[in-house]
Amino acid sequence: MNLDERNKDNKSYKLNIRPSRVTNADKTGYIFFMIKRIFFILILLTSFLRVFPQKEAAYWYFGTKAGIHFTDSGVFALTDGKLMTDMSGAISDAAGNLLFYTDGRTVFNKEHKIMLNGSGLNCSGSGYGQYVIIVPWPQKNGFYFIFTTIIQSSIPYSSGLYYSIVDISQDSNRGSVVSKNNFLMANVGSKMNAIMHSNGKAIWLVTHLMGSDSFVSLLIDQNGINISKKFSKGNILLSTSSLSHDGYIKVAPSSDLLVHCTHRASNPGKFEICEFDNSSGIITDCITISLKLNERPMTSEFSPSGKLLYIGLDGSYNIYQYDVSVWDSSTIKNSEKIAGCNVPKVPNGGNYPRGMQVGLDGKIYVSTGYQAYLGVIQYPEQSGTSCNYVENYLFLEGGTTMFGLPNFIQSYFFKPEFKAEHTCLGDTTLFALTDTSHIDSLLWDFGDTNSATSNFSTQLKSSHVFSDTGIYNVQVFLWHSAGKKDTLQREIRISPYPKADFYIPDAIQCQSENVFYFRDTSSICSGKFDWTWDFGDSSVSYDQHPVHKYVKADSFNVSLSLLSDYGCEDKISKQVVVHPLPNTSISTDQYAQCLNQNQFQFFNPNDSLGLSTSKLWLFGD
Repeated sequence: MNLDERNKDNKSYKLNIRPSRVTNADKTGYIFFMIKRIFFILILLTSFLRVFPQKEAAYWYFGTKAGIHFTDSGVFALTDGKLMTDMSGAISDAAGNLLFYTDGRTVFNKEHKIMLNGSGLNCSGSGYGQYVIIVPWPQKNGFYFIFTTIIQSSIPYSSGLYYSIVDISQDSNRGSVVSKNNFLMANVGSKMNAIMHSNGKAIWLVTHLMGSDSFVSLLIDQNGINISKKFSKGNILLSTSSLSHDGYIKVAPSSDLLVHCTHRASNPGKFEICEFDNSSGIITDCITISLKLNERPMTSEFSPSGKLLYIGLDGSYNIYQYDVSVWDSSTIKNSEKIAGCNVPKVPNGGNYPRGMQVGLDGKIYVSTGYQAYLGVIQYPEQSGTSCNYVENYLFLEGGTTMFGLPNFIQSYFFKPEFKAEHTCLGDTTLFALTDTSHIDSLLWDFGDTNSATSNFSTQLKSSHVFSDTGIYNVQVFLWHSAGKKDTLQREIRISPYPKADFYIPDAIQCQSENVFYFRDTSSICSGKFDWTWDFGDSSVSYDQHPVHKYVKADSFNVSLSLLSDYGCEDKISKQVVVHPLPNTSISTDQYAQCLNQNQFQFFNPNDSLGLSTSKLWLFGD
């Protein structure tokens, strides 16, 4: 792998946007600064309109002369491809210009002609595997590795992993294969995938040994392919029998999880999900998920955030979805949902979901056997059928699918989410990305134009006080660690707080026949709310105007809590008093006196208890 040093190291530029300091005295300079900053931000926002994350995966060629192209205007079918293949690899430059593509045997340049020295690569395998992938040589501009596997087609099955090297600067930038069919290791299954190292420069290639339950991770850095391999033990034995060694390995775009499918290793089928450390390349803590009888996992893919996993099945026409955000085998298995199902094509059927690959638009594209359309999971971050699987989504304009879709470095599709907390008017709304491991710098645009430059922030964890209620289109523009750009956006609703209030016609009553009427007078400027009354005696009501009776005498704090339909709360408390019944008794100093001199002294002996009472005596005359 000693090549002429004809390239320069890639350069990446870190963008830091820092507000300048201005003094009160320098008002003219402050205004000039603010105008410049707003102008600069507008330029940034314009440059990010409809930008895809990393455009190295902008062109896909696959199947029988099929292809698609991801553009800022949408995804379009291509008709210029030359492949007739089960599996492929393709690569574009950072601006999305096609460089070359391959079926693992022949390499086609950007003009769709066979590249110089681009035929005769060692590659074979069935359509149920991933036997080719293209990986840029880190920090060596214009050099690319093509990794291929070859499976011996007779018993006993054996295999090998090979690499070839492309120098794209050769042949007037049409490229040439300058090193071909270099042997790397034996007994490797026809499955591999790649992900960025945590340093944002090197790349991990992950594959699996045949006749073993072990994964292998190989590091590719500026020096080439590191000869020190990382072996990790999984749960599933990859058999050497026919088709049993097939199936997909996929690393999540978030780089922390890995899924391994084996096509016909067992019945019912099973797959394993493992944790992946993109610093060390080590795979640990694998969880095995078993399927139903006659269901075999063929293909797999993660949502761009890595929270949801999709498994395409042979034996049924289903695509299963699993929530892998909680790392527990029972929780993951119990989250199983049917995300979509193909309608069997009669009379032959066979249109199982055979290949899945997330695209630059965040959708997951689905290849079914020998069809004129690609399917799609339109909203892969949504649970269950809300992900909206469409079987015949994109017409291929004369091309057809065979089995798989191009195999890519999964980091190209990483797209974190952001969350917003405290979204009621007057709150300080908090914003944070769900994953910052690949982020170099960022710019928040809160969509609140009335707040001037406070509308923008460059903090990873940011906050904003919105100027009014309404729906705001919040965007965050990201610069990834390798200098790539990405845009996230979502709508945030800022809602008004309700104003809680009520009155009590008679707030002081006696215990004997107390009946309290509570009259709600709460309000909200828009929307609705629910009522929760707490009467202070462990009793509650959800009526707007409740009536309540107390069973004992005391003072009670009555509270009314309001919850609006968008989660904004308000609360108020008032006091009611329930007086005890007076304990009446009559005593006198004498019960009989002479008429001429009678003078009776009457008193209530219970007055000694200290109760404050008023009295009305009726003497019977």
